[in-house]
Amino acid sequence: MAFSFDIPLTSSADTFLDQAQKKIEEAKGAFHRSGTGGSFKVPAGVSDVEGSFLVEQGSLRVTIAKKPFYATENMIKEVMKRHLPS
Repeated sequence: MAFSFDIPLTSSADTFLDQAQKKIEEAKGAFHRSGTGGSFKVPAGVSDVEGSFLVEQGSLRVTIAKKPFYATENMIKEVMKRHLPS
C-alpha cells in the first residue's frame, strides 16, 4: 500500500534535489526530476523502494509506491533519510 511523508528541506529546493540525485545515483539508484517533482528508485536490501516526490512549502513530499513486503513505514523512512541530504 502506498504511503506519504514529508522531509523538511535543509537548503533551497534546487540544491536539495541536486544533492538527493547525487546520493541516490551513487547508491546505484535512479532519480528522475522534472521541475520540483519526479520519481526515484533506491536499493533497500534485496529489493528496491520506488516512489515519487514533490517540493511543497519548504518540504519534500515523498510518496512510496513500492517497497519490500517485510519493510515497515518507519524502516522505509530511514532508508530514504540515508539517501537524502541532511
